[in-house]
Amino acid sequence: MKDPEFAAEYDALEERRKLVEMLKAARLELKLTQSDIAEKSGINVKNISRLERGIVSPTLTTLSRYAHALGGSLTFQLQQ
Repeated sequence: MKDPEFAAEYDALEERRKLVEMLKAARLELKLTQSDIAEKSGINVKNISRLERGIVSPTLTTLSRYAHALGGSLTFQLQQ
């Protein structure tokens, strides 16, 4: 992690991973299936599975659509 470019990319991946974990936890708390999210968001159920397993790196649009399917929205907070 001495390489600043590598460290920045690692941090970005970690942030996305945490966000996906939060979305999945919310889905489970609401007792929704991946198919429910697919139907509500228009995202293919296979892509939801891949997203939740960390196989793909989701776009902001995908994360937003997933959040809306949960009845919520994405918000951002800049932390310095």
